[in-house]
Amino acid sequence: MSETDLKVGDAVRHKTGGPKMIFVGTSQTGQAICEWFDRGPRQDTFSFAALEKYESPKASFGTISRA
Repeated sequence: MSETDLKVGDAVRHKTGGPKMIFVGTSQTGQAICEWFDRGPRQDTFSFAALEKYESPKASFGTISRA
């Protein structure tokens, strides 16, 4: 992923997992600045290559068996 693939406010996630984050801008060193909440607000920078767009988990509706 590159800087041009994201707009401020896009939901992202680190490729190795972790929380849903919001892309808030680009640092002076060219990294993605992301914010998320984990017992309070957090912010850190990440390589664009380490991020992917966040996709909500798909809800699965199974059948309910009744005995």
